Amino acid sequence: MPAHVSDELIVGNPLDPRRGWQHEDGRAHLRLFTGRALIELCAVHGWSASALRTAGYYPLPPRLGRIMARVDSRTARSS
Repeated sequence: MPAHVSDELIVGNPLDPRRGWQHEDGRAHLRLFTGRALIELCAVHGWSASALRTAGYYPLPPRLGRIMARVDSRTARSS
């Protein structure tokens, strides 16, 4: 199933050819928030992020996920 941060626009994945497009009805239901996706979603609504803190790196186990989140915070996800 599609996993996106917004029901309105496709944001957060720079490799998605549909990036910036509007979602069709019912296309998104699960929310996976990467740092990049949150920053882009904020920008779409005229906000700016003052800080970004991640807590995990799905699907890795918690300890390894925390390490990877520090190494690659732009694509880490909250857990």
